Amino acid sequence: MTGLWVIGGIIAAAVLVGACLTRRPVRSLCGSALEGICALAAVNVFSVFSGVTLGVTTFSLAVSCVLGIPGVATLLVMQVLFGL
Repeated sequence: MTGLWVIGGIIAAAVLVGACLTRRPVRSLCGSALEGICALAAVNVFSVFSGVTLGVTTFSLAVSCVLGIPGVATLLVMQVLFGL
């Protein structure tokens, strides 16, 4: 589990550097985090229809905040393919 946090830290640093290269880094980071949290909530709301749920844990919240919608999509793929 520690390895996941190390990899996550490296990815978070890359996202932070990428956001700093934009004109409005804070706006970019906050927008991405908000989109990720809304996507995570939408997955859980529509789990009634799809049958796939994502638990709201520290890890899933961190992934959705840092990576946004692609992070939530990756969590969904991991859930469906690997049952994680």
